Amino acid sequence: MPKRIILNWSLEADGRNFREWTRGEMGRDGVFDTGLLAPRNIRALQVIVLNAWSSGDIAIDSVVAQ
Repeated sequence: MPKRIILNWSLEADGRNFREWTRGEMGRDGVFDTGLLAPRNIRALQVIVLNAWSSGDIAIDSVVAQ
């Protein structure tokens, strides 16, 4: 389970020119809610996992944007 993450965003559909959007810590339940920070018109999202809650493989099952 990821712990500390960085979210980068791009307005380009092919994911060029990423900029840092936010960073923080995911809960042990695997949820990272940006709340009202959600910028409009994101075309590509990059998730960088800095570390994890435990040792072993790290997996992200889904990313939901609303």
